[in-house]
Amino acid sequence: MTAQSAPAHPTAATGQCPVAHGAPEHGSNTKNHGYAPFAMTDPFPSYTALRDNEPVMFDDEIGYFVVSRYDDVKAIFDNWKVFSSENAQAPVRARGAAATKIMNDGGFTAYSGLSARIPPEHTRMRAIVQKEFTPRRYKALEPTIRENTARLLQQMLAHPTGQGDFLKDVAVDIPTITILGLLGVGPEMVSTYKKWSDSRAAMTWGDLSDDEQIPHAHNLVDYWTECLRLVSNAHEQLAKGDNGDNLVFDLVQAQSTGSEISDHEIASVCYSLLFAGHETTTTLISNTIRELLAHPAEWQKLIEDPSRISAAIDETLRFSPSIVGWRRKALVDTEIGGVQIPAGSNILLLMGSANRDPGTFEQPEIFDINRVNARNHLSFGVGIHYCLGNMLAKMQDKIVVEETLKAAPGLRLIDAERIVFGDNLSFRAPTAVPVTWGETGMTTTPYIQFFDGTDAPRHDLLGGKCASLVALTQAGMPVPPGFAITTASYDAFIAAAGIEQDIHALLANLDVDDVAEVDRVSAQLRFEIESRPVPADVRADFVAAYHALQTRFSGPVPVAVRSSATAEDLPDASFAGQQDTYLWLNGIDDVTEHIRRCWASLFTSRAITYRLRNNIPNEGLSMAVAVQKMVNARAAGVAITMDPTTGDRSKIVMEASYGLGELVVSGLVTPDNVTVDKIMLMVVKRVIGDKHAELVPDAANRALVELEVSAARRAVLSISETEITAIATIAKKAEKHFRCPQDIEWALDRDLPDGQNLLLLQSRPETVHSSGTKTDAAAPAPTAAAVNRHFGIESITRSLLVQAGKPTI
Repeated sequence: MTAQSAPAHPTAATGQCPVAHGAPEHGSNTKNHGYAPFAMTDPFPSYTALRDNEPVMFDDEIGYFVVSRYDDVKAIFDNWKVFSSENAQAPVRARGAAATKIMNDGGFTAYSGLSARIPPEHTRMRAIVQKEFTPRRYKALEPTIRENTARLLQQMLAHPTGQGDFLKDVAVDIPTITILGLLGVGPEMVSTYKKWSDSRAAMTWGDLSDDEQIPHAHNLVDYWTECLRLVSNAHEQLAKGDNGDNLVFDLVQAQSTGSEISDHEIASVCYSLLFAGHETTTTLISNTIRELLAHPAEWQKLIEDPSRISAAIDETLRFSPSIVGWRRKALVDTEIGGVQIPAGSNILLLMGSANRDPGTFEQPEIFDINRVNARNHLSFGVGIHYCLGNMLAKMQDKIVVEETLKAAPGLRLIDAERIVFGDNLSFRAPTAVPVTWGETGMTTTPYIQFFDGTDAPRHDLLGGKCASLVALTQAGMPVPPGFAITTASYDAFIAAAGIEQDIHALLANLDVDDVAEVDRVSAQLRFEIESRPVPADVRADFVAAYHALQTRFSGPVPVAVRSSATAEDLPDASFAGQQDTYLWLNGIDDVTEHIRRCWASLFTSRAITYRLRNNIPNEGLSMAVAVQKMVNARAAGVAITMDPTTGDRSKIVMEASYGLGELVVSGLVTPDNVTVDKIMLMVVKRVIGDKHAELVPDAANRALVELEVSAARRAVLSISETEITAIATIAKKAEKHFRCPQDIEWALDRDLPDGQNLLLLQSRPETVHSSGTKTDAAAPAPTAAAVNRHFGIESITRSLLVQAGKPTI
């Protein structure tokens, strides 16, 4: 079978206005819209101006009538008899002499697969080709697409910098591998085909000088030669009786059984599909991820409900399509939007503008994945030329979003406002989509800082507790993984709620001795905070960080949510137990709600009273929150790197009990008490407590339950000699790191092996003896029993707490 001669190519536009020059009604000289045909980074403001002022105007620069309103664009697409597609693939800029010679000498005779063909040729070819775009073929491709996506995502996420380019790392290869496989080409050709596709885009829709066209002309010759080779190989396979499972082979086989399609037409289909099948899909994937990450609240909706992904893709196609402009040619004198269009005129249909026409889409400049009519977008065209591969493109995009949500829910854009798009008449493709993820990525947001990130432990940003956890982690001490909700989150919340002045007004001139009034003010302030919504961008960061933390484990894990005020854990002040902590929380909604409750606990009656009595101003006060993997404590306790009853710094005193420590707080159990020589790490005193009950997790009910401790376990220490030594050793290390005596909270995690199960939950400066201050300004000098009660009860159990949703008291 020999190739037929290629049909004559449509000539490029001459750039001459087809109507009388100087006719301002066509906008040829007004330029009051700001429209620049090849500028793609942000064309939307000019689209709005066009729709409002010149919905149909002639642009001298390209020699096209530009149509921008939805109804007009849709009507032109629908009326193929008047508005021909024959110029859809014609070069916008005429080829220079050098490029023309290169392409002629190389035998370049490629023509459009379908988009620039008109009936009856288009009707005949589409009927044959579309039989190969079947659900069966898509279904067969899906596992490979998913596997490739997961592989590319993992490769990107393995970057040691914690940053990547989603476009180059994922979006380029997925559709390219898919379309090459569809046409029987191996993945090793990805970079080569990408180079050829870039040349096709530049030569057809770009604004190149004659010299700039030359390398692209060589690439197009190679591209076309490859398409002819694929057809030839398919004929050879068929002749041998091989079963080639690809589109080219199927079309050649259809030809052999009587379908009216030539070799040149099959090669032209390859030429178009190898470009359109991956170039626009690469851009669709890139734009979907880019827009979702640029709108964190929408990304969060997908995290919570992945069934919305298809709707999100339709909204991306409306809001940020791969193709914003497509071309048609008027075959007869006609009229569009009241403007006369002479026969032979070239027309540019701005789908990117039509998709944001407020006459069709309510609040079109808002990206909203819940939009009910997003599928009415014109990004795939309308009518007989409606995109044949739309289902394949959307399927690939859906898979990529699904796999990204699984692998990197904490993915974030880097410098979203700096993303630029290549100059082009029709294709709006970003040149890069820079992203960051996980722990490293989270440290770049003002609202989140992971404990094991690289940012310094700033007290003003993290509060006392979180600053301590970051410092402990960075010092190499064992801390359950987690992250800080920074004070910037609280500040943003207060600003959005508009209650800062109310807070100051309620606290001004408050009589610290009027207990009833303090309680009333406390209740009002806590209600004001707990009843206000968290700003969407702030909550989106919580969601992303929470899911990034969850990906560290094989399955969902409960977390603790702990207050971390800026005016706590200072060397000269003790704020133990003044703010709330919540344990065993499951799911982002529960976590977010209790973050807000922690914020509100900045204004407990006790906290307000303490600050007033110690002349600590409320101005500038802020609250961070720790979100941390819950410890499944076999035993827990505290250790102070001095004797709090005497101030003896040669001793380490620790208390311990089974399970979590809430029963100690309530006074229902008496913990073990152990004193260790700090130098020799030898036990010098031990007192076995009663420990008749323990709080442990009930996995089935996802809560904490109280169990009775057997008589045999009560009669022995809750921690072994080896564990005592390990606790004393880590306590000494913390004291050395912070350079002052420490009040340390620790736990032994029953899920971890011995020797690796000791975890630190907090380390704060000891404030009873080391600074000479009192634990409470209103309290007398502490007795030995009172001091023991302080560090054994409040210190640990304010952080280990009770049941999910119930704060300490």
